[in-house]
Amino acid sequence: MQTLLTGFGPFGKVVSNPTERLLAHFAAEGAPGQELSFCLLPVSFTCAPPLLRAAIEKGGRGGQPFDTVLMLGVAARSLHWRVECFGHNYCHPALRDADGQTAPGRILVPGAPEALPVTLPVTPMLQALQQIGLPAALSNTAGAYLCNVALFTALLHLQATGHPAKAGFLHVPADAHTFADARETRPGFSFAQQAQAVRAILDALGSGG
Repeated sequence: MQTLLTGFGPFGKVVSNPTERLLAHFAAEGAPGQELSFCLLPVSFTCAPPLLRAAIEKGGRGGQPFDTVLMLGVAARSLHWRVECFGHNYCHPALRDADGQTAPGRILVPGAPEALPVTLPVTPMLQALQQIGLPAALSNTAGAYLCNVALFTALLHLQATGHPAKAGFLHVPADAHTFADARETRPGFSFAQQAQAVRAILDALGSGG
């Protein structure tokens, strides 16, 4: 299975984004049954969407089209892992990215649908997390920041181009290294649990959900 795994770099108080470290972890360790490719997205309204679209179009090994696009983002104040169900055609106009810039407007793509459902099977993804004892839930909103921008960008691009890949998004909570001051992290999950969560989802997707 050709899988594109995406994550984000640092932003704001998030000095070490666990999703960036997850990409490095799986680049080194791999995952059974998966041909993994990686795309580290900057927390940038300007740069992230075109970089993501280009990574999808590039494909996996030998340029093969991806079967799966699994996107990762950190929900820094979350108490659980969140399996996202929709990408929404909006962002908060006052939020600044890592470049200090705001989004061009509240609507991401004028004329596009208000929301698009993810195309990966969310129930098996949720069950995979619960079966290894991690707190997890389905979520109907990926927020109003770059995580949602990236998710909606991927879903719209795949739909518009007829690309065969299925896409979804996992929000991970902070771990002990996310903030400069570890006391800001609650409840304090470990990076080992972060890797375990992604591995469980990759295994579930690889087995057909």
